[in-house]
Amino acid sequence: AELRGALFASGARLALAPQAAACRDACRAAARVAPGWSGCPGQEEHPIQSGFYANLREELPAPSSGAVGGRPDRVFGPNVWPPGAAGASLREAVCAAGRAMWNAGLAALTLAEEVAEVEALERGAPLGSGALRLRQLVEEAFFQPTRLVYYDAACAREDSLLGGLHHLPWHVDFNAVTVLCPAVWLPEDSLLAGEANLEDVLDGSESAAAERGGGLLLRNALGNVTPAALPEDCVLVQLGAFTQIASGGLLRAGPHAVGPRGADSFSGALGRMSFGLFCYVPWETAMQPPVGHPGTEEDVLSDDFGGLMRKAYTGEAVLAGFQRFAGFMNSL
Repeated sequence: AELRGALFASGARLALAPQAAACRDACRAAARVAPGWSGCPGQEEHPIQSGFYANLREELPAPSSGAVGGRPDRVFGPNVWPPGAAGASLREAVCAAGRAMWNAGLAALTLAEEVAEVEALERGAPLGSGALRLRQLVEEAFFQPTRLVYYDAACAREDSLLGGLHHLPWHVDFNAVTVLCPAVWLPEDSLLAGEANLEDVLDGSESAAAERGGGLLLRNALGNVTPAALPEDCVLVQLGAFTQIASGGLLRAGPHAVGPRGADSFSGALGRMSFGLFCYVPWETAMQPPVGHPGTEEDVLSDDFGGLMRKAYTGEAVLAGFQRFAGFMNSL
C-alpha cells in the first residue's frame, strides 16, 4: 500500500497538476507506444488514453543469475524521465512498485509451469521437465514495460463483445504475464484546475475503495464476469496470450476490461489512474505451441472469447506482433 501511494502521488501530479505542464513536455514520448509521457488529460480521445511508459528492465541491474538488464531495449529505446525532483520521485516510485510487481509476476510464472505440468500429466501427455521455460524466457527479455495510465472521466468506448460503454473494452494482453496494482479514481476537474489537494484526494474514501464500485473486470473460463475489487495491498497477476499459446492451451490467458463505475461513470466526475507491468519474452520467440505439442488448434485456443486468442495465434515472432500493435496505436 505504501509503494502504491507513492506511485500514484507522483503519477497523478505528473498527469493532472497544472504546474506539471513543463515536466510533461520535457518527457514527451516520440509516439503513443514509446518511452515517456503522452496524452492530454481532460480532453484525450486516443484509445489508450494518457500515460507514461518506462521499461522496468532498463532500470534493474543484471541479477546474479546472469540474466540481462540495466540497458535500454533495442526496439523500445531508452527511458525518458521528467527532469528535476519530480522526475526523480516518479522514477523511484515506478522502480520500487515495478520491482515488487516483477517479483510477483515471476513467482506466478513458476507456479503456472507447475500447474501446466500437472495438467499435462492428467491428460496423458507429459511435457517433460523444463519444457515451458516461461519464467526463464521472461527473465531473458530486455523489454518489460510499465505503464502509468490515466483514463479521462468522460472516456467511454463501446464494447463489441458484451456491449455497453467501457473505459477499456474486453481484450487479452499479448504478452506473457501482466501484473496490475489497484487503481485510484480522481476528481478530474478540480485537480486539473488546481482546486483540490492531491494528498487529501488520495487519502479519501472515493479513491481508496473505488475499484469495489467499478473498474477492472475479469472473465473466467465459465464465462462469468466479476469485478477484481483488489485490496490496496494486493496485486493482480494474469496470464497473457503468449503463455496460453506457449503452453498449448494448458494455461489460460485472462480476458479483462475496465468497466463503468456506476450510473455516473462517464459524467465527467472521476478519472481513473492505474499502473501495470507487462512482462514480455525475447523478441525472437515465436507465438506457437512447444515442438511436439500433441493437441489441436482448438486445444490451444480453448474458450476463445470473442476470437481474442485467434488474433494472437500467428506463429510469428513476438516482435512482429508488438510492432503491429505499436504501429496501429501510433497511427491513430
